[in-house]
Amino acid sequence: MRILNDIGKKKVIMYLMMLLVIYLAWVGSFQKTIAAIWLNHQLTQAQQADAEPDAGFRQLARKHTFYQQVLKGYQVRNQDRENRLWQSVSGLAIYSEVDISYDKQKVIAETDTIAIMKGTVSDRFRFRGQYRRLLSLLDTIEKSKGIGRLSEVSITLPKQDTGVAPSDQLDMALKLSGVLH
Repeated sequence: MRILNDIGKKKVIMYLMMLLVIYLAWVGSFQKTIAAIWLNHQLTQAQQADAEPDAGFRQLARKHTFYQQVLKGYQVRNQDRENRLWQSVSGLAIYSEVDISYDKQKVIAETDTIAIMKGTVSDRFRFRGQYRRLLSLLDTIEKSKGIGRLSEVSITLPKQDTGVAPSDQLDMALKLSGVLH
């Protein structure tokens, strides 16, 4: 008992007991808590690095919607396509007061068999008329839905004999491409 009565020794024992409690608290709780915080920090950084492909996915989704809209303009009905196309384009030409002709042989020679298997079709038309009316027709055809998209356009002067007076008529060759659905 004499040892316990001495105040100096009691303080030393108290400090040793406090150190023992702090050590036990460190081993039992604080060390694991600090390790868990450090692991959480590392996992958060790894998760942020993995989140970057989401930005790429959003870009791919935007590209996909853009291309879907573009492809939608190329879609042509498969049912009675040639008659509907001829009726639509010739009706637009009559409305624009332009002469029209159709060259089926040239299209057959240029058609690719793989393109036919995939459902890609193209048709060529020739028009003759005044420049403003040809441009009006071109604009109307571009805005029309269900007949395909313009894939080639050329406007040229018709070949004339030397003795004939020049006219204001121009020739326009037009190729419409579409995807059957």
